[in-house]
Amino acid sequence: EKLHLTINQPAGAYKAGLRNGKYAWMPEENQGNIADIRGTGAGQVRSNGRFILEYNEENSKCISGQLKKVYRDLTAAVAGDDSFDVMATAKTDVYLAFSIAGGTGSGMFLRIASLIRQNIPNSNLIAYAYSPALFEGVSVTWNIKHNAYGALFELDYNMHGNRSEYKNKSM
Repeated sequence: EKLHLTINQPAGAYKAGLRNGKYAWMPEENQGNIADIRGTGAGQVRSNGRFILEYNEENSKCISGQLKKVYRDLTAAVAGDDSFDVMATAKTDVYLAFSIAGGTGSGMFLRIASLIRQNIPNSNLIAYAYSPALFEGVSVTWNIKHNAYGALFELDYNMHGNRSEYKNKSM
């Protein structure tokens, strides 16, 4: 399944959502980058990736709805096939490829995994993370290491029960 996510008039969508408290998590220093969302991704800004996902989850292109449909289609095919003894409770392998250093992928990979777990019961997530080295030959490289650090820090935070084990410290 592939679902292209973008936002038409992102600055207006952000301001409307902010009035309702929806995007209070957006770092203030990144708010000016929202206008750079032009249908091609997050523009190397992690919080833009999360904003794109959350906006679409709340509005027209609901990822949860797409995931539920995929699960229904899978289990309906299994239930209708008498030659196999596979139950709807069987594990479903879900391959998740993402960039830990790109703006869009690094900003939404944890939320996507959470949505998969919520909407595909007994899912077995198999993740493929692309490192910053993949992007060394592209023209937009100014934020790659920052995005990778932010994504790894967020992953660490979630893996350790919403507390950080590692912090920047001067030696």
